[in-house]
This record gives sequence, structure tokens and C-alpha cells, in this order.
Amino acid sequence: MLVAACGRGDAREPSTVADVRLKELADSAAGDRAALVTLPPALQRVLRLEPYLDDAYISVTPGAECRILDADLPERLRAERRRVRLRLPDSSAVVVYVRAAAGSAALERVEIVRRPMNGEQLGFIWDASDDGTLEVRWPPELRGGTEAATQPRGGPIPRAIRALGRRVLTLECTATPAADAQFEADLERGSDDPSLTARALRSSGVKP
Repeated sequence: MLVAACGRGDAREPSTVADVRLKELADSAAGDRAALVTLPPALQRVLRLEPYLDDAYISVTPGAECRILDADLPERLRAERRRVRLRLPDSSAVVVYVRAAAGSAALERVEIVRRPMNGEQLGFIWDASDDGTLEVRWPPELRGGTEAATQPRGGPIPRAIRALGRRVLTLECTATPAADAQFEADLERGSDDPSLTARALRSSGVKP
């Protein structure tokens, strides 16, 4: 009986934050893939970022980075902010911003912006406070107005956005010094989310 009990004990629960986040990513993988394949092909192409949200890809891609955005101590104890910047093989630029509860896999906010070399820029914001997802489109070179639309809760787009956020939480990111000028400036202005998407939305008059 003792041997059997020890054998069962080999399936240990995750012991570190990184382990918890990897397990969350693995447990949700099947549902995440299913959500992505139900999207229209054009959106699938925009959000199929898993091969690039990868430590190996980031490490060999010029200009690619994953950073943990620093803040003052009380904020670090409450939440962790991460930002990934990538240039994809099709030359489009991608920024993914994630806020999660400190020391856990619980996502609080995920923002994704994909900007092609020539074409419409597309962004998504999912926020746990109301489980809402906002889709934002910027015309090329900001010609014309910014368009924003709310996506249905529980749909495949919110699921696909959260899936990418979960993946970012498993990356090996570099800590950004607290002296990061833009980040500190946003904090001083009282912005809860000093991220690219939120700034772009505020400047366009659309509430993030």
C-alpha cells in the first residue's frame, strides 16, 4: 500500500508560479485551439500568433522582446504586467500586453495589436473586470476615424485573446527597470494600463 501511495504521489501539483502558468496553458490548449479554428479565416490569420509567442523565436528575431514592466512595490505585489513586441515573417508588427494577478495564472487584461506594413491596424482588448472584449480598427496611416466594436462574451474571439495572454505568461521575460520613462510617465498621469493599445485608444477618443 505504501508503494502504491508513493506512486500516486508522483503526480504533484505545480510548485512554482511558472509551473502553475504552464499547467493552465496546457489544460486550456484544446479549447483554445477549438476557439481559434471557429473564427473567420481573416481573423485566424491575425490571431494565430502561438508560433511567435515563443522563447526560441523571440531570442533569434531582431527587435523582438518580452519585458516585465516594473512599477512601485505595492503595485508589483498586486499585479504583473508583461509586454511582447514582435516583427513577424510577413513584416507585420505585433504588440501583446498582459496584466495578471501577481504570483498566479489569473489574467486581468490582455491587449493585442497587429499592424501590417500597409493596411488596417487591428487591436483587441479583453478585461476581466467585466469579461468584455473590445475590437478596434485603425485605418492605414490613421486616415479616417477609429472604429470600435464590442465582441460577445463567451465567444471564440475572447477565448482566443485569453489564450495568447496565457502563452505570454509562460515566456521568459526580461524585467524593465523602474526608470522606464514612458511607463513612469503613464503611472504619473494615473493611467491604470500604460500600454500601447490603451494610449492609442485614448488619443483617438475611444474609451479603452
